[in-house]
Amino acid sequence: MKEWDEEVGFAIDVVDVARIHAYMAKSPKNIKQFAKEVYKFYPDVIDQGYSSMEEMIEDYKENKYFWLWWD
Repeated sequence: MKEWDEEVGFAIDVVDVARIHAYMAKSPKNIKQFAKEVYKFYPDVIDQGYSSMEEMIEDYKENKYFWLWWD
């Protein structure tokens, strides 16, 4: 996550025992690669969240918002 922060500059707005929500100050240089790294780190972001990688990428582009959660 430190490398991701260096790339996009997170502004974390929610952190608790089950989730992290953050805005990205800037878009990743390679948004597809960034999304793949997030998915590799936390597959539930698509498996239980977004309906597809494409939806996740579009959300990143439009909202510059990043989230993870765990059970």
